[in-house]
Amino acid sequence: MPVAVDSTNNIVRFISKKAILSKERILNTDGKTTFLGLTDKITLKSEKILYDEENHRLYWLSVLIGDIKIILLVYIME
Repeated sequence: MPVAVDSTNNIVRFISKKAILSKERILNTDGKTTFLGLTDKITLKSEKILYDEENHRLYWLSVLIGDIKIILLVYIME
């Protein structure tokens, strides 16, 4: 179920339905303000992915997600 519009209300509603939220859990974000509605439900860790830093904390996560998207698109198109 994709999120229709990138808005705070939609993000909060979607994540609240799909995830177990607590302040002990950390949600990595890219710093977008659409996640700010979750600050009382989960710990937000916001930072930009620095693609020129190979050992950046979120670099390989971003690469992995991109690879999975490509695999799924190829699988769907077959």
